[in-house]
Amino acid sequence: MQLLMHRLSAFRTAGAILLLSVLFFLILFVPQLFEPAFLLIKDSFISIHLLFEMAAIFTSLSIALYGWVSLRHGSQEVPALLPAFFLSVAVFDLLHVTTFPGMPEFFGLVSIQKAVWFWSAARLTEGFIFLLSAFLLNKAAKRFRRELFFVAAAFAASVSALVISDSFILPPLISGSSPNGLKVTIETAVVILHLTAITVLLWERKDRDSHVPGEFFVASVAIIFASVFFMAYSTPTDMISLAGHVFKAAGYLAILRLVYLRNIEAPFLKIKLLHDRNRSMLNTVDIGMLETDSGGIIRFMNIPARLALLSPNENGVGQSIYSFRSEEGEGHDFSEMKRTNGDTFPAEVERFPLMEKGMITGYVYTMRDLTEAIRQEKMEKEQQQLDFELKAAANVQKSLLQSSNNSAHPHIGVISIPYRQLNGDFYDISVTDEFTLFSVADISGKGIPAAIQMSMITYAMGQSDPLTEKPHEILASLNRFVNRYTADTNFITMFICFFNERNGELLYSSGGHEPALVYRAATGEIEELRTKGAGLGFIMESTYETRRTVLADGDFAVLYTDGISEDRGREDVDSPDTLKAAMLQADPGRTAEQMARQLLEYVQKHKIIEATDDQTIAVLKKNPN
Repeated sequence: MQLLMHRLSAFRTAGAILLLSVLFFLILFVPQLFEPAFLLIKDSFISIHLLFEMAAIFTSLSIALYGWVSLRHGSQEVPALLPAFFLSVAVFDLLHVTTFPGMPEFFGLVSIQKAVWFWSAARLTEGFIFLLSAFLLNKAAKRFRRELFFVAAAFAASVSALVISDSFILPPLISGSSPNGLKVTIETAVVILHLTAITVLLWERKDRDSHVPGEFFVASVAIIFASVFFMAYSTPTDMISLAGHVFKAAGYLAILRLVYLRNIEAPFLKIKLLHDRNRSMLNTVDIGMLETDSGGIIRFMNIPARLALLSPNENGVGQSIYSFRSEEGEGHDFSEMKRTNGDTFPAEVERFPLMEKGMITGYVYTMRDLTEAIRQEKMEKEQQQLDFELKAAANVQKSLLQSSNNSAHPHIGVISIPYRQLNGDFYDISVTDEFTLFSVADISGKGIPAAIQMSMITYAMGQSDPLTEKPHEILASLNRFVNRYTADTNFITMFICFFNERNGELLYSSGGHEPALVYRAATGEIEELRTKGAGLGFIMESTYETRRTVLADGDFAVLYTDGISEDRGREDVDSPDTLKAAMLQADPGRTAEQMARQLLEYVQKHKIIEATDDQTIAVLKKNPN
């Protein structure tokens, strides 16, 4: 964006210089184009000359005034030297007008020589100062800027006294009615000064970090053309002389624009940009901010404040801050605020004074709507209570599961890891003199609903009689219980088995559960144990079957839930292959519980995507009698 602005400025500068150049060559080489218009005003030359000179004087004084005003800014793009010494230029041009033939006498006799010397002093001063400013551009010093104006005033007074005084004879600059060699030399010097300034500015412009205002070039070109006209006129009242005054005025206007844009408008725009940027930043904060005058009348509200207090079509500016007060606490901190629709809300409000010259000129209010914070605090307390209850429920659930584990039997090992606090997997171990009843179940869902169903299954399992019922009969009984007392969308898969440790007989039945795996020590193979039967709860009367196998010494059976076999990172999502690989590497010399932990660690290590379900793995091991 900045590059685009610089290019537009360069185009404007080039256009202005081109226009000046065209007019210059037309006036100088094709004067007949303008002679009819000049003849109409020739008799009023003194008045027109006075008009242009007064315009130049006013412009010079404005340049000096802008420079003086801009001293309050921390930095200036145009060196203070330029506007300061344009005060001298204004004085010289004013004395040039007052001593010009045809004007009333103020300082001795009206003299064309004195008028021309004042003119030349103005041109030389302006040329030298312009060249020095070109060198100082982008290197403006911050010290002694104000003093430069007093130096310029003293310089103007000294030179004026020298020209006016009769005790010091200055050489003439006009021979007859035309400029003599000295006058041409002075004008040539002015041209050289400005050409040198242009060269310096062009050199500065080669540096990409240095921006040279185009008005510098326009002003120099206009004044160079004016000096050429003032060297070429035949009489001080001819058309060429008038053209010189016009071009000089154009150059001064370019300098005025330069000083105004760079030293007055540019700092103001920076302040405004900073102001707008700060206002935009205030609109991004999450607290309401208001600015009022000393009487409480709102001058600014950011977006969060407007959203909290106002209707959509209101901006709040001009209203009293106290019109939004519902209750006032100590120090004007409002514990409750009122919206324009009459609703109230809790708020934390603080007030800070704005000071200027030791006096309070206004206040800044910060306002935080506490509605959401209070609601969040309430939710956090409720969540803490819920977490406490879940933790208590998890401990109860854990104790239920642990109570069914008989660690005194090394042939039994089980590990169950809940995905959340509450476990949706279920296992039950019951050891008798005849056999070990072992079951593993996976309850649909997770969390509290699954935990509730697990408690129900625990109760239902307690009502069964493994001494008189076979595995498939227990599953049929549990199926009717689940179908009757749970929702239609809930179901349970279960694998149940009776294991005789003495002879290795294993009776088993499955209700839609993953097949158990049996490792045969004699062959090193793994066998899957399956039976027919749907998951518990689908239909009231479902048929299950009991099958039989025998575990030889060194054999072991593994029961598990789908959290073990499932791996969403593999093409076959639900496959026990990883578990089978773990069983082949298991150490048969370990206890069943150690083997269960070893199998779980292997499966977890080789999952591509971490499990998002409860994980239960149980081992029944046939130890030698």
